Amino acid sequence: MAMLPSFFNNRRGSDILDPFSAFDIWDPLKDFPFTSSNSLIPRENSAFLSTRIDWKETPEAHVFKADLPGLKKEEVRVEIEEDRVLQISGERSVEKEDKNDTWHHVARSGGRFLRRFRLPANAKMDQVKASMENGVLTVTVPKEEVNKPEVKAIEISDDRVLQISGERTVVKEDRNDTWHRVERSSGKFSRRFGLPGNAKMDQIKACMENGLSLKFIDTEQFQRLRDLKQLGAAHMVYPGAVHTRFEHSLGVYWLAGEAVQLIKKHQGLELGVDNFDIQTVKLAGLLHDVGHGPFSHLFQSEFLPLVMNGTEWSHEQMSTKMVDHIVDKHHIDVDSEMMRKVKDAGEKRFLYDIVANGRNGVDVDKFDYIVRDSRACGLGFSFEFQRLMETMQVMGDEICYPAKEYLTVQKLFATRADLYRTVYVHPKVKAIELMIVDALVEANDYLQISSFIEDPSEYWKLDDSIIKTIETAPNQQLREARNLIRRIRTRNLYQFCNEYAVPRDKIENFKDVTARDIVCSQKNGGVLLKEEDVAVSNVRIDLTRGMHNPLERIKFFKDYESEENFVIPDDRISHLLPTCFQDKIVRVYAKKPELVGAISEAFENFQFKTYGIKVQVHATPEKKKRRM
Repeated sequence: MAMLPSFFNNRRGSDILDPFSAFDIWDPLKDFPFTSSNSLIPRENSAFLSTRIDWKETPEAHVFKADLPGLKKEEVRVEIEEDRVLQISGERSVEKEDKNDTWHHVARSGGRFLRRFRLPANAKMDQVKASMENGVLTVTVPKEEVNKPEVKAIEISDDRVLQISGERTVVKEDRNDTWHRVERSSGKFSRRFGLPGNAKMDQIKACMENGLSLKFIDTEQFQRLRDLKQLGAAHMVYPGAVHTRFEHSLGVYWLAGEAVQLIKKHQGLELGVDNFDIQTVKLAGLLHDVGHGPFSHLFQSEFLPLVMNGTEWSHEQMSTKMVDHIVDKHHIDVDSEMMRKVKDAGEKRFLYDIVANGRNGVDVDKFDYIVRDSRACGLGFSFEFQRLMETMQVMGDEICYPAKEYLTVQKLFATRADLYRTVYVHPKVKAIELMIVDALVEANDYLQISSFIEDPSEYWKLDDSIIKTIETAPNQQLREARNLIRRIRTRNLYQFCNEYAVPRDKIENFKDVTARDIVCSQKNGGVLLKEEDVAVSNVRIDLTRGMHNPLERIKFFKDYESEENFVIPDDRISHLLPTCFQDKIVRVYAKKPELVGAISEAFENFQFKTYGIKVQVHATPEKKKRRM
């Protein structure tokens, strides 16, 4: 239910023309004769004068309700005027009498209200009903059944007139024991627009948005995203992090639509942004993650390199193949030019940057997952992506932002880095992910998991449930993999030994530490370590551009009258911002609890040989070293 005055006022100042809108609405208080100051109106009549009328629409009628306590039925009038105008008015007088021993006082006050609404074309004006019960006025306006037209044809006449028309016929049949009734109704619409002289008559495109996105969503390939957790194994540490790539994709779809609509609103004519572009950007947002593998980035970054040396496979490439596969298998009727732009940047590069901005890293993909992941894990955040969306402007085929918002942009990257440190590479999360990778590697020869990436028609069958397959399969070939999954279930995890942060001056030329490096640093005479006893995680956390300041890639503008964009130099930004933009952390784990002490000692020796000092933040607890 919506409040009519506020609902109508919101539409009053709109500059958007909906050619199919059934409502033509105006401010019902525009000609109201009373002053806005309540100080001149008695309190009981003040509430009466500001009477608000609720409106709701049901499948059969439009229903208006007004709360008029103390008002008599004869003091209310409901009238139908010409041109489908419903008028509701009321008037009352209040008389107060006060007597005592010395004087007699009579106070009289009055109040009126008037509301007028233009009814839609489907209103049955001769069947309007009104009733009054317990001070509540109810006006019911029955509706004619109106069918939504379907686009049928687009014609271009010789005199540069665009004609859009549609026709629909509906047959309804109703049977019972005594009669049989068939109702037939039809509807047509036609709109004609004179096109400007600069219109390219031979390049006109048309698309029906409603239904096209659903055709992709309602496929087994897209529904597969329900079984891919957005944060991989993080839900085993943060129980709330159970959201999936499915929700994220819908979120990016919506945000992409909001962003491109704002660009069209402010710069649509200047940039040539049309409905075709809007649908293209929204589809790109919807389908951008359809190629992801199990357990988020773990599949691409950690599993495949171990079983397919030299592979250059990426989920972005697979997303492109999956989109083609969906279109072909489900015979989705979609413009080939739209599909080309969904998969790759076109001549309007700024449109592609809305979803995945490879130039500066600011895009709606980050807007969605930063907010979604933070809330799922119970973390706060101060980043407001709405400010960036509302203030962005396209200059030189690139999305730019007001210079005063540079701190908002910086918060985007800082919040992302905090999520990496706190959630994505949490020591326990990484321990579990290292175990999952080892399980997938053990199972790969038997299940041929890596072969799924070669064919989109097989790849869609691969999701996080692969772990349940391994865990429940009776096959002897999966015994080692099955034991690893059961260890995860019982929290018998790889044991964290320690970590160290790579010194700042060593980051740029740093080489990843391997299990072999640790094993080769063990002392003679102790426990004999093997490479398969050690797990190493080389963690990189940055602000999206490695060692570089992400603000160096962001273009800003002074104000909305500016014609030039620029990069804010380092000496013009806050001195509280970081001067180093990347961390590298080495974490070492023992796959067997009884080896924690020996591996921790070998790790310390490795650091001393590498840097000449032991740069661990804290020593490995003695009780963990002695753990058996």
